[in-house]
Amino acid sequence: MVFSLRDSIRTEQPASVDSPPDTGQAKSLPRVPADRMSVAARVIPFAAYIAVLALTPVLLGPADRLGIPAIWLHPLNGIVAGLLLVYFWRYYDELREKLSPSGASVSFAVGVVIFWLWITLDAPWMVWGASPQFDPTYGDGSVADRVSTGFRLLSLIAVVPLMEELFWRSFLMRWIADHDFLHVDPRRVTWFAFTATAVLFAIEHHLWLAGLVAGIAFNLLYMWTRNIWAPIIAHVAANAFLGVYIIAYRRWDLW
Repeated sequence: MVFSLRDSIRTEQPASVDSPPDTGQAKSLPRVPADRMSVAARVIPFAAYIAVLALTPVLLGPADRLGIPAIWLHPLNGIVAGLLLVYFWRYYDELREKLSPSGASVSFAVGVVIFWLWITLDAPWMVWGASPQFDPTYGDGSVADRVSTGFRLLSLIAVVPLMEELFWRSFLMRWIADHDFLHVDPRRVTWFAFTATAVLFAIEHHLWLAGLVAGIAFNLLYMWTRNIWAPIIAHVAANAFLGVYIIAYRRWDLW
């Protein structure tokens, strides 16, 4: 069964072009299947981010013996993922597409709603596991370390949205529908691909219900616009407001 939003919401239409004259020959170019580098470019930054995040507790001991403050280990995953995104940048053809002003405005508004949900959907049953703590005040309530906080905030706003949307929406949701994912129209992904992506996105976050709602919203934005910049903008907006909120109210558990 194929999931299509064309009958339920209006999709943004790409600019029309004049049809070429009928020459009796095939008009479409041969499809070039997604190669390993196309997959790697969207998977490796995300995998590296998760791997460094998982290794951070293990590195605390050696870092302490070397005199490296623990707060410098927490922004490390964002730095590594950011460098990998730069390295693979030439493979992200979807980032060269432009998003209409209306699409960008709707995406920003969705991001604001996601931010509000993120700070309100925190009842005990809406949370699983524990969030990794990054307290830039060294845990004593003093003034936050500006440099490490700046790196963490930059990662939250610029690196994470780009990295996650390239992995979850541009790659995984389309790859589940068809392994030749570069040629999959986002509007034509299967129900299973849509649901699996949203659920896995929720599991990735300790605020699982907020993550599930966000995953569904980002999926729908991508399908509606057929442009990866839509969920990226929404994700950036949500994380930007969240970052300011975390610092203003010292909600380090929301990093």
